[in-house]
Amino acid sequence: MTRDEVADQIHGIIRETFDLDPDFPIDDDTTAMDIDGWDSLAHTTLLLMIERQMSTKIDRDIEFDDVGALIDNVHASVG
Repeated sequence: MTRDEVADQIHGIIRETFDLDPDFPIDDDTTAMDIDGWDSLAHTTLLLMIERQMSTKIDRDIEFDDVGALIDNVHASVG
């Protein structure tokens, strides 16, 4: 799976998790501060959704500064 494919899936999961419009802009530099409702509980929910939908495991000890870091981590595990 390419990084772009992983990014597309994660962008979709983020939109689904936070009930965002399909046109809501998400890129590597997007942070939790950019999305209403992205708090610690929602972050955990997001990680669980990614794990389930992408059949991977995400290390909960890693802090992701932005969506790009999350994509890179998932891409490394599903590559």
